[in-house]
Amino acid sequence: MKSESKSRYATKKPGKTEVEPLRRYEDMYNLMEYFKSRKMWDSYLTFMFGLLLGRRIGDTVMVKWSDFYYENGRLKTEITTIEEQKTGKTTIIPISQAVKGAIAVYCRETGVVPQEHLHEYVFNTPTKTEWLSRRDDPIYQEKSFNLNAWCEKMGKDWGVQRKISILEAFEKQKKYSSLGEYLYWVVEYADIVKWQTDGFRRKFATAVEVCNVEGRVSCHSLRKTFGWIGKMIHPDDPNAMETLQEIFNHVDVATTARYIGLSEERKRRYFDDMGEVVESIESGNMDIRVNNSPIVSLKHDDLREVLMFVLRERDGDDVEVFNRAMNMIEEKKLRMI
Repeated sequence: MKSESKSRYATKKPGKTEVEPLRRYEDMYNLMEYFKSRKMWDSYLTFMFGLLLGRRIGDTVMVKWSDFYYENGRLKTEITTIEEQKTGKTTIIPISQAVKGAIAVYCRETGVVPQEHLHEYVFNTPTKTEWLSRRDDPIYQEKSFNLNAWCEKMGKDWGVQRKISILEAFEKQKKYSSLGEYLYWVVEYADIVKWQTDGFRRKFATAVEVCNVEGRVSCHSLRKTFGWIGKMIHPDDPNAMETLQEIFNHVDVATTARYIGLSEERKRRYFDDMGEVVESIESGNMDIRVNNSPIVSLKHDDLREVLMFVLRERDGDDVEVFNRAMNMIEEKKLRMI
């Protein structure tokens, strides 16, 4: 039983990891209750931020209170300060009432007062605190920074290949002028993110197992769930996919569709539909229903024109009016979904 649960949970490994969004609302509710009932408040807020902000988990665990609050203690209406670790891009993220509500629960249960920790990370760990304590260490400012000497001082048992990779990456970038700064803000930062995300990943895996969540899920499923639900609750918005593409910083809509599981869902639907046809035939029912009624998107003014035409011609021949209206729709349609 335990091995089956582990196989359902997609762990983070090198290369492409295919995970699915959480498609069942019951699963989301059970996971929320799992963290709340066990008073795992850091995990609860990380989970809620994952669902509500649509960020990668590595960016989520590194948010600061100042991302949400002004100096005077007033809550912001949007986040403008999160730079994606993977892409380096900054996206404006509106702060919804649900985000404010999750923060309120967290603060109430933990006793944290954000104004007293404004420039600190929301999710602190001993490792992160120790890393921050070294921020002003003069060694990072040295122009003749010695990587081998630093590794020895910090007790880092890094192999030759990793050191070479760090030096090569430093030479290619232009943001940091000294190797010490690059090491602190890029290499060590990435390690901190990995340690903290691994910690949440393990807790999330346990929650998934206990709550019997089905499907290939990981903590990255939270970001995909944002997109999946976003599309499902805006079925009549012809620009829904373009909006999600912008939120996720994807290169095109097709990438977003694959990312949030729409492509996978369509393929699954084809298999299910084929199964229904075969079952129907096996039972002797040859009356196979074919769904050939596409959804057509029209601009608001074009729809008004078609409706006005139908109203004007309502005393005419019904069949002729219908056919002419359908022809107008065919000419004006934006696309078929």
